[in-house]
Amino acid sequence: MVNYSLFCTEVPTPRGKMPDLGRVVPVKSESMGAAIEAACKLMNGGAIVWQIKGVDGFKMERRDIETEYWRRKNVTG
Repeated sequence: MVNYSLFCTEVPTPRGKMPDLGRVVPVKSESMGAAIEAACKLMNGGAIVWQIKGVDGFKMERRDIETEYWRRKNVTG
């Protein structure tokens, strides 16, 4: 069962402007951990992850995703 979707782009948008998530193809994951892991892998490849949405109204925005990305990157080195 897919419970989480992350939304990413490879092309930057103007500063402070989020892309229309209705036009971005979501990447599906079965858990929050899997979604964050996928987001980190995509970011490592140069993508911009804008948001993760999940069950019970869970929403993680770009700033928090980037914080988690850098935290993991610093831990694993």
